[in-house]
Amino acid sequence: MPTDPDDDRLVPTYAGYEPEVEDFVDEPNAFELGVGRVRVMSRLGRDEAADRWHSGETGPHTPLAEHAPASCGTCGFFLPLAGSLRSMFGVCGNMFAPDDGRAVAIDHGCGAHSEALVQATTPISAPPIAFDDNAVDLVKTPAGDGSVGDDAEPFGHG
Repeated sequence: MPTDPDDDRLVPTYAGYEPEVEDFVDEPNAFELGVGRVRVMSRLGRDEAADRWHSGETGPHTPLAEHAPASCGTCGFFLPLAGSLRSMFGVCGNMFAPDDGRAVAIDHGCGAHSEALVQATTPISAPPIAFDDNAVDLVKTPAGDGSVGDDAEPFGHG
């Protein structure tokens, strides 16, 4: 979908600098500052994305997150985002998690947390067999006319 040239969610790269970011561009900071891109997300764009993600299905107010053993921010599979959204969001890197590869709120959670360990359980013995069919004898039965069919084979024999 094309973006409007006056879209408030985007600003020219040079306008994307924030006071806490140094004025010079060295190699490690170049990608973070948007060098190589004409426009970057504005503060408004980042705020809207953060609101959308935090109130959505990867935020903290879903039934899954509310019943989770711990939050994503404490999970070993949590990959924090770079930049100004780092303090609120990351990407889930657990292939067994429902949100694998998706942006998740730091206070989201699921049952696939790295510290949700499997606990050993004591084996429970099976109840006794209620009906043992090994003691049942299979016999030839009379055909519909009252005679015993000679071509009938006992069950289980080929």
